[in-house]
Amino acid sequence: MGAATGVKGIRDACRCVVLAVLMTVVFAASARAAPTSVTEYPVEVGHSTDIDHIAVGADGTVWFADGYWPEGSFHALIGRFDPSDGAVEEFDQGLNHFSVIRDFVAGPDGNMWFADSGSANADAAIGKISRSGQITEYASPVGGKPWWIIVGPDESLWYTAARAVGRVTAAGALGAYELPGVLGELAAGPDGNVWFTYGSGANAAIGRIERHSDGSATITLFQAGLDPHSVPERIVAAGGYLWFTDLSGAEPALGRVSPDGQITEFREGLAADSNIIDIAAGPDGNVWFTDNGVGAIGRITPAGQISEFTDEDINPFVYYRNEVGFPLQHLVAGPDGNMWFTIPGGRAVLGKITPTGDITTFRPGEDGLSWGVSAQELAAGPHGELWFDGSTWDSGTETSRQMIARIFPGDDNPPSVPPSTAPAPKATTVPGRVVVMGGRTLKLNRYGLVRIRLSCQSPATACDGELQLAIFVPEAFGRRKVGSVSFSLAPGASQTMSLRLNRLGRDLLATKHHRRGELGIVPLSNVTMEPVRLGITSLRRRG
Repeated sequence: MGAATGVKGIRDACRCVVLAVLMTVVFAASARAAPTSVTEYPVEVGHSTDIDHIAVGADGTVWFADGYWPEGSFHALIGRFDPSDGAVEEFDQGLNHFSVIRDFVAGPDGNMWFADSGSANADAAIGKISRSGQITEYASPVGGKPWWIIVGPDESLWYTAARAVGRVTAAGALGAYELPGVLGELAAGPDGNVWFTYGSGANAAIGRIERHSDGSATITLFQAGLDPHSVPERIVAAGGYLWFTDLSGAEPALGRVSPDGQITEFREGLAADSNIIDIAAGPDGNVWFTDNGVGAIGRITPAGQISEFTDEDINPFVYYRNEVGFPLQHLVAGPDGNMWFTIPGGRAVLGKITPTGDITTFRPGEDGLSWGVSAQELAAGPHGELWFDGSTWDSGTETSRQMIARIFPGDDNPPSVPPSTAPAPKATTVPGRVVVMGGRTLKLNRYGLVRIRLSCQSPATACDGELQLAIFVPEAFGRRKVGSVSFSLAPGASQTMSLRLNRLGRDLLATKHHRRGELGIVPLSNVTMEPVRLGITSLRRRG
């Protein structure tokens, strides 16, 4: 009797153990985080779009700059996307005639603030837009075009305007401190001051503004420790220091500045052809950056040790017959403890990297990403999500359209779309199709380049050819070829390239701020492309 009871007890105990194990497995599986997911929201506002910047307000509303060319003149707008209902609305009442929105930041007063560089040497301003869309602009008190804007340590808005640093309070009181050289980016320092990058070459410096209670300021330029050919550009605060990129053509570097102005530059670990585009503070205490020169995500520790990490989905910088491919662009710290980045040129669209350097990429057709999608800028939201702007190909209408997309980071990278659900290649000799993606405005930068994103909309045929740009010249009753660039795209791939304008093209844009143009191709494979009419503007970053 006792033995039987003992056996039964053992069996019951075993059942309990098995049940406990099963429950543990079930609970562990249910607690596992879902995979990364992306939801795309087309921006449909009744006109062509040219989304250029994206920012997220404290309430989770997504804001962006937009513009189009009705009747040959640029018309700027500010867009608002409401995640609660998916509604997109745009606002222009209160903007100036020549407004060009450059940068956004969420202000301490609940409004979104922006830098408006204006154009044609007019209408430069700092502006704010309320949650309801009411726009107020304050004319810049100094010459030059505002470009960067941040919230300073004093909770005022600070901005750069070519050769000045400006400050505006939430009430709209403006002031500025002028300098002889050209300024770069701003950052709020750990010492309660505002810091900025300045100049190039012999006059390159890292600047600090100490503002006093009477409204005056002491501006100090620190140069000791910089290379003679330095070109300081981006700057962020992290770990009690300021960190900056030095785009010196001779020997690129990353720099560290202490609050008392001691500069140390680090080059060991960077390739000779490094080309750092973006830099951001990581949640792990390190500073991270995108290096287009080698197609890598880089990390620099507080002590200055540099490591770079690559992936097969990230292409290195390419320069061939006027083709410039920037494989990496924007970088931001995600809510999951990883750094997230966009890949404008490559097989993937988005990527994330862990603090230990493990890279996961997300390709079109995966995790909610459409086929033929591209991504540009990233912004972190307040509810554990990330947002990006980009464009996607609509196979139904055979057009490219811009969109806003939301990312919910997950713990793993789901596998590619299975063959049973992926579009099957067709056994056909139908020509491939080359599509120009994104907005219909090309902006000439200071290097004489315009950026164009092409997509090879073909299931099996590679797209090879030469893209040609022509400008219409009404006064000469015709059009003139002003540049070309060769392309070679795998089926389904997309790539952002830069086309260099020849002297004629640059001269035409110098005499007239905006021109109408047309893109066409000379095919080198079985591909076609419908001619694309667009606008070309000579807007510059500084000046």
